[in-house]
Amino acid sequence: MNNGTFGGQNYTASGSHTVTYTNASGCDSVHTYNVTINYSNTGSSSHTACNSGTFGGQNYTASGSHTVTYTNASGCDSVHTYNVTINYSNTGSSNHTACDATTVGGQNYPSGSHTVTYTNALGCDSVHTYNVTINYSNTGSSSHTACNSGTFGGQNYTASGSHTVTYTNASGCDSVHTYNVTINYSNIGSSNHTACKWNIWWSELHSERFTTVTYLWCDSPVGEGRRMLQVVIQFILIM
Repeated sequence: MNNGTFGGQNYTASGSHTVTYTNASGCDSVHTYNVTINYSNTGSSSHTACNSGTFGGQNYTASGSHTVTYTNASGCDSVHTYNVTINYSNTGSSNHTACDATTVGGQNYPSGSHTVTYTNALGCDSVHTYNVTINYSNTGSSSHTACNSGTFGGQNYTASGSHTVTYTNASGCDSVHTYNVTINYSNIGSSNHTACKWNIWWSELHSERFTTVTYLWCDSPVGEGRRMLQVVIQFILIM
């Protein structure tokens, strides 16, 4: 109660207090007041919690100073102030698209929704969901044969070999295709040909033996004379 008034006297401290007074009969009299002074409590405390907190039997969801009146153990009305700080968790999501693989939030993920629990800057457990889409590159090859040249994948080739082309596929990912090209070639040529007209001449007769000489020649263009191919067949007649 902090103080009390007894016999017309206010007391703020516990103790035995003797009072002398004149009673109704006119005689000096003595009265002792054994006084017990109980005291109220006044205090404060600071509290920090995530999202909400219960202090002094009361749940708080907002930061602030909250005063509570109560009766203490001595039966005195008392006051306590709770200085409350409420920090909040984070809940969020983000969308990510990548080719072949990606690292988000320090983790490599396939396609799908991936939820991660972490402690935020205020010390509160928080949740973030990564919505991940993984598209894939293409890698392939094809074999082609053509004469002289060929156009494959929009490119004209005139020589045999393996030709690698990088392109962006329908999913937006860099991709590679190898064209194994064989170029065969047409033949273009010319040749000169001369034909012979065959003639037979009996050109020599000898007295003791008869020798027949056959000359074969080709007619040549005018001005070049005659070029002869000579084949000799000799008949020797013995008299």
